[in-house]
Amino acid sequence: MKRLEGLEGVSETNEMQTELGPKTGLRKGLLIAGVATALFVSAISAQDGGKFDPSDIWFRAFTLLQDGMKAEEQGRMLDALSKFNESKPLFDGLAREFPEFHPQLVEYRRTQLVQKMEALRGRMRQGNQDAPANPSNQPMFGPNQPQPQGVPGGFVDVQPVSPEFAPPTDPGDGSVQLPQWQGNPGNGGANPNHPSSPAVIRPPADGSTVQNSPNYPFPAPELLQPPSQAGQVAQGDADDNPFMRIQRDFDRMRAEIDRLTKKNKTLEDDLAYRKSELFDAQNELNQSQKRTADLQKRLAEAESQA
Repeated sequence: MKRLEGLEGVSETNEMQTELGPKTGLRKGLLIAGVATALFVSAISAQDGGKFDPSDIWFRAFTLLQDGMKAEEQGRMLDALSKFNESKPLFDGLAREFPEFHPQLVEYRRTQLVQKMEALRGRMRQGNQDAPANPSNQPMFGPNQPQPQGVPGGFVDVQPVSPEFAPPTDPGDGSVQLPQWQGNPGNGGANPNHPSSPAVIRPPADGSTVQNSPNYPFPAPELLQPPSQAGQVAQGDADDNPFMRIQRDFDRMRAEIDRLTKKNKTLEDDLAYRKSELFDAQNELNQSQKRTADLQKRLAEAESQA
């Protein structure tokens, strides 16, 4: 009996698992589908939220441009160039991604930014060229330190301790003097302690060595000249520059709009004042007509009683 009851319990458990199996799989499928839908919706929302407003990009780029111009006016060239480098890709991206957003004004700012960057780099190159090329020529002594005496300029002249280290004399004909060494009479070797008279080596008198020397390439004279005045960007007249014409037309239109807006405001104020006067006049007219009708009524009653 107990064995039969145990078998019946096992069979009931198997039947319950069989009934719950499809339901559990269905729940898992629904859960996975819900998670996938939520991820898809969040991805679409992230893509929609990643779009930038061109007005924000313009404001950021224009702010960086203004900061760079202020830094340039204050003499901070590196800071100004850094601000210009940050502003340029924003203007370029604005023209590329949003071509319908004020294209003429964006192109004008891009050209202005490129011109300012070229001028600033030229000024920086000019400043580097104007710096002293050989700082070793600067005095090594401070203003309060005494200079060594005995030698003009304050530098100590160190004399050679041996004749072979003496500086060669310049006879004026391009010759070079070399020291010669006497041999030791004992073993025929050189005796460095007793240098002989120096040998003189002179160049040939016919100048063939100089004439037959290879022609080394030297830079052209115009390349050795200092660069042109940095910062001078070729800019035409305002009539020949389309960006200047656009800016000038924009300023004129803005001034005209301001004038018309002010005139419209004045006319609106005048119209409101006229309407107020008309309303007051109509009220006075209505009151006068009412009093006139009342007087006529009283006059008629008085005539009837008489």
